[in-house]
Amino acid sequence: MSTVRQFRPIADLSVDRLILAHLVPDWYRQLVPLTGGNPTPSWNLTAQEAHMASLGITHSILAISAPGANVFPGNKAQTVSLARLLNEQVAAIVKANKKKYSFLAVVPLPYTAEAITEARYALNKLNAAGIIVQANTEGKYLGDPAFRQFFVDFNNLGGDKQIMYIHPGASLMNVNNQLIEVNPTRLPAGRVEF
Repeated sequence: MSTVRQFRPIADLSVDRLILAHLVPDWYRQLVPLTGGNPTPSWNLTAQEAHMASLGITHSILAISAPGANVFPGNKAQTVSLARLLNEQVAAIVKANKKKYSFLAVVPLPYTAEAITEARYALNKLNAAGIIVQANTEGKYLGDPAFRQFFVDFNNLGGDKQIMYIHPGASLMNVNNQLIEVNPTRLPAGRVEF
């Protein structure tokens, strides 16, 4: 038997038009020059606000796109550190512009214990509205038994912090400790899950 839960709007926002926007700090774009087979787009707050104004959008939920914190596959320390750095930077933007922005935090999956720690920190200390996870992280899909404790912990948070956005990403498979892209289509590798 499954349970359907009703959640309050993010941060009790009363807005006319709301969008999810991918935030791409310049330094992150240098680390990730391609996203979904295309050049990673540039982003800045001024352009975001102009775009919102032109369309009558009153609030944007900011989130880092694929690959999120998984820029250095197989490097746990760098993945965990990058998740924290990204979340701190986005939280600072949101804190200065609370009426216009909220954010979804990244977590350092496939490192389950560290992902739990980062989710709690981002939700409770940085006031993230929820989290964003990649459908595949370092060759593991979200149904992998290694992630069970992460989802149990996330479900036990309670309240309105249980918002999880699942973002498609490059399909990867771990073969002899090497991550390889698995793409049975003619589409560019990053678009297979889109």
